[in-house]
Formats: sequence, structure tokens, C-alpha cells
Amino acid sequence: MKRFLTIILFIFCAISPLFGQSETDSTLNKSVKPINPDKNISILTGINFWENFYGELGVGVYRNRQSGYHFAGLAYFVSNEIKIDDKILIGPKAGVWIGGGLAFGLNLIYYTDFDESSLRFRPEIGMGLGNVKIVYGYNIPLTNKNFDRINKSNIGIAVMFGIKKIKTNP
Repeated sequence: MKRFLTIILFIFCAISPLFGQSETDSTLNKSVKPINPDKNISILTGINFWENFYGELGVGVYRNRQSGYHFAGLAYFVSNEIKIDDKILIGPKAGVWIGGGLAFGLNLIYYTDFDESSLRFRPEIGMGLGNVKIVYGYNIPLTNKNFDRINKSNIGIAVMFGIKKIKTNP
């Protein structure tokens, strides 16, 4: 796991200069106005793993804004985490995340195997660029703390694919 995290961190560090602000940008135009505001209805796909592996599929709204080379995105969504094992475990989820280099997110997940269930709150922190995020999350149990097959910690990778642009006013 440490090797995987080191590789991901190295990739983000290697490509970050491509998205940084050059010295000439700030000297040429001090008052850069936000450009390219986009708002899309999107399909969310992702994976969440640590001890247990979950696939994720959902729908959400993704909004981005760019000012020069500075980019920020906001997403809110509903999705479902699914673990297929000897017994199916699902986790309907509602969440929000913001990214612009760093990514921060909050999720509420209701895990159930149709016999037992547990409500979890998951704050996340990691890296996010555009409509992609790679985050570390910690599942805080709100109900049924003893429900097993749920990761206490997890790594989440999610991508939102825009399917319909929504009109916005800049």
C-alpha cells in the first residue's frame, strides 16, 4: 500500500509544473478574471479500497472554474458503493467534494447487507485535479459500530464524466 501511495504522489508531483502559473502571467495581467465556468450533469465512477474493495457508480453535478492556470472544481453527487462477495454489500452514498490541487470531501454512506446496516460519515482529503480525485477517507460509524466488512480507512479514486452541460452565468 505504501508503494502505491508513493507512486501516486510521485505522478502528481511530476505533472504539477504543467499546471502551475508562470512568472510572466502575473506580470502581464494582474486582474485575471475567471474564465470557462462549466456545470455538467455527470456520471461518477470510482473504486474504494483498503482491506475490502468496493466499486462505485452514481450521478452528480460537477462545476469547474478556471482563472489563468488556476483551476478549481466542485462536485455533489449521489452514488452507490458495491462489494460483491459471498454476500452483497451496498452503500448508498451522498457527498460533496472540492478540488484544485488538494481535494476535500464529505460523504454520508448507509452500508447494508439486507440483514444488518450501519450509517457512516466519511471525511476525505487528498489530491484532485479537474474531475478526478484520489483521496484518503476515514469511515466514522454513526450507528452499528460492530458491522464488519466496512473499511475503517480507505483510498478512493473517482472520475466524473460530463454527460450534459447545464447553462451557467459567468
